[in-house]
Amino acid sequence: MSNSFETFVNQMPLIDCHEHLMLPEQRVTHKAGFFDMLHYIESDLRSAGMPHTLEGLSFEAACAAFATYFPFVQHTGYGRLLKMFASDLYNVQALDEAGLRSLHALIEQKATSRETMLAWYHEVLATRAGITTSLTVYDNVQTAYKQIRFMCYLDYLLMPDCVANFKKKHAATGQIVAVSDYLTFMTAAVDEKLAEGMVCGKFATPYWHDIAFLETPDREAAAREFASEQSKGINLSAMLFYHLLAHFETKGVPIQFHTGHVEPSAADMVHYKLAWSNPDFLGRAAVRYPKLTMVLLHTGFPFTQEYMSLVKNIPNLYADFSWIYMISTTAARHALQLALDMVPYNKIIAFGGDCEQVEMVYAHAKMARRVIHTVLAEQIAQSVMTQTQAEDIVRAICYDNPKRIYALEDTQCCY
Repeated sequence: MSNSFETFVNQMPLIDCHEHLMLPEQRVTHKAGFFDMLHYIESDLRSAGMPHTLEGLSFEAACAAFATYFPFVQHTGYGRLLKMFASDLYNVQALDEAGLRSLHALIEQKATSRETMLAWYHEVLATRAGITTSLTVYDNVQTAYKQIRFMCYLDYLLMPDCVANFKKKHAATGQIVAVSDYLTFMTAAVDEKLAEGMVCGKFATPYWHDIAFLETPDREAAAREFASEQSKGINLSAMLFYHLLAHFETKGVPIQFHTGHVEPSAADMVHYKLAWSNPDFLGRAAVRYPKLTMVLLHTGFPFTQEYMSLVKNIPNLYADFSWIYMISTTAARHALQLALDMVPYNKIIAFGGDCEQVEMVYAHAKMARRVIHTVLAEQIAQSVMTQTQAEDIVRAICYDNPKRIYALEDTQCCY
């Protein structure tokens, strides 16, 4: 095997299937600087013992806190990504106080205008990372960017607050509504997003609720729960959940499901249990809605073996490798080895940055390509497959599979 395979992997266009990107104009409005880049890294700093968030601190105080705790996290996946984009994109090698000031100024310079940011997005995502399309979670669908496609959270439709507000709005006009009216409201809300260009829905359930819903909800009990002042209950939430799955199945639109590890700054860590993230229940849901494309995010880590068993056995479940490379390159390598051993490769989606900032997306994509090359080069070296077969797999998992699964048109690397 020559270096040609590594070159092939590094030059393969990527469809980026899961992001939380700030839009260019948002970065300009926010005047984003260095401490807006941290996202996951701040969670590692807090885990290392940093007693407070960096938000609201003066630049000097934030630098001091960062300098105290970053040495402990610089070798985690998150820490390595930070060093990678600082070095590669901004030519800042040392993250000492002088380096942070330089990096902060360089990042702020990019946010002087929307045109400047658009050029930076193109350079980072398209030219440097080789990403043709990014699917990003954004509650209000935007259509100004051909290469940024939008997905929307569905969880809010199950929340007691949303149900209560629906009832309150109608009560103000003297109307008494039933659970059937709320089901109609949910259907209309989804259809409106689809008409605006939503390419898939997303459930982030483990951040607030066990991923497993009641499997046989009682409709009469759900109606009573809907009518109650709290507007919540296990029968009602399950009925609403299954209604959404059935509607997406009818529409032929995929849904992404968060599985596995959660980001603590976004989760209800007071109540969260690791078992909430176990994907086991989603296997039964997939069998119940066999024509619904269900994409299970993040390889289910740390439930990776259970996850791969489900994806192997159930045709409408798909494996997605977003976020996992920066959680742990070791876990990512293991997950990809398992997937190649167990799962038809037309069901594997190789990449999603799961980041807020394009700089981190770039670094994550670079890390992902390294893992993909390492795992498949090992398969070639062990004569499990030929280089040509490995290249077919890379092409499928990086580009062809997500293009087919999300019904995307071909796009050039241009933002």
